[in-house]
Amino acid sequence: FTENAPDKSAQVAEAFYSSLEERHIQMFLHNARAQESITLLGWDGGIKSAKCESAKCLKDYLMIVDANLGGNKANSKIERELSLDVSLSPERISHELVVTYKNNNTGNTPYKNYVRIYVPQDSQFLKGEVIKATLGEREYFTPRENQEKDKKVLGTLIEVPAGQTQEIHFTWDAVTQEGFSPENDSEISLLWQKQSGVGEDPVSLRFLYPKNTKLTLSPDSTLIPTQSGLTNRGTVGYNTKLLTNLGAIVKWSSK
Repeated sequence: FTENAPDKSAQVAEAFYSSLEERHIQMFLHNARAQESITLLGWDGGIKSAKCESAKCLKDYLMIVDANLGGNKANSKIERELSLDVSLSPERISHELVVTYKNNNTGNTPYKNYVRIYVPQDSQFLKGEVIKATLGEREYFTPRENQEKDKKVLGTLIEVPAGQTQEIHFTWDAVTQEGFSPENDSEISLLWQKQSGVGEDPVSLRFLYPKNTKLTLSPDSTLIPTQSGLTNRGTVGYNTKLLTNLGAIVKWSSK
């Protein structure tokens, strides 16, 4: 290829590298030592975990996995938006995830999707809800629970008709470890892993905390503090696109 089009080789290499980083390509090698390097780079497609460098750090995790079961290509015209609120307290870390699906297909092309979320294995599911925004309807569900490696998997089936929009809400708690409190300058490390092969979905991520405490962002974090409309909560968050795995580390301390 480089002999026939030498001016294109750099572009191809850049596109290949971007596809690896953005999880559009995964690699498996039979050479165990080489595969270890691929795994360290995050190019193997495996389920990851958040990294903590402090004994006061709590690991958190999320991955959303969609599977089109409709026997069609409806997912090619689905718009998806993701929103996650993480609320801190000494007893628990509460999560509310909202995934919005807009089916831009026409005619009789429903999007029949089995959606799963991967969360820490000690998580406690609280509530599931589907809001059919186009019809103004809502219904509750209890997800199917499984375990994969060290993660709990919550799954349910939804069907979004052509031309309609639906929101699916998952609410769960993660139990904190002993000593997790602002008085101890505790940290939370969140890894939001991107599903392989999906596009660049808009993401809203917020950490909510009591206003008599504070959150400090890690030096390499891209989180931007935002104003909160809540009277008893502070908020740190940001809006971005899920181009690749998203990591965020915050320190929770007393004012």
